[in-house]
Amino acid sequence: MNIGRTIFRNIRIGISCSPNLYIPLRRMAGRTDGLAEVGTQLVIEGFPRSGNSYAEAAIRWSQRDTLKLAHHTHSAAHVLWAIKNRIPVLVVFRNPIDAITSLVQHEPERYAFSDSIREYISFHSALFRSQDSIVFSPFQQTTNGFPDVIRNINRKFNLDLRTYEDNSNENREIFNLLNRLSQSRKTIDGDTEPYSPDVALELKLRRKETRERLIEELTSSGRYASILAESMDVYRRLENIYISGTA
Repeated sequence: MNIGRTIFRNIRIGISCSPNLYIPLRRMAGRTDGLAEVGTQLVIEGFPRSGNSYAEAAIRWSQRDTLKLAHHTHSAAHVLWAIKNRIPVLVVFRNPIDAITSLVQHEPERYAFSDSIREYISFHSALFRSQDSIVFSPFQQTTNGFPDVIRNINRKFNLDLRTYEDNSNENREIFNLLNRLSQSRKTIDGDTEPYSPDVALELKLRRKETRERLIEELTSSGRYASILAESMDVYRRLENIYISGTA
């Protein structure tokens, strides 16, 4: 166990759920990238590896990059601050087993299973009291049916964002933009995100094998059983909120 990493993650869990702490501290540190401010028109947030980057790229592509966005802080505090300031909010979410194993696979030096499960629970649980002010979107809807997500945003916040036909051509253009955004932010090593359709088959298979090993490690160990079950309860509650909000 990396004690230093665990202490840091636990401190972040506490701070990142409090708008009165997280937002001023981030501004004091000069880390205003992705942070909402006066004039922001939409906040996109979610636990890491839940479709955040695809949602951002899809919004930028569909709106011709004319919308002022805030995104990728992965903090509940950012969502709560946006709600308080009457900024529309989209929160993407994913099954915790898939999101957490993807996160540990992507950044093993920063994230461990136990810390990541606690962050998953705290991030989403902090939003429940404000759930009526948020559009939630599950991973499959985000990545395979984003035009309906835009329609949900329009209906919830009385907006008129442009929708589009969900087909392979549009999806490829969105992924091309996603890759360019990731390159500009230096969040990928090569030219494409590892989940991009353009990734070589060999790399996809290797990534799949690693993911399957991590899923087995996470779900077969009694060490995580209780807290993982709690995260699944949170996920089921998110699904119910999504279903009731789109009924």
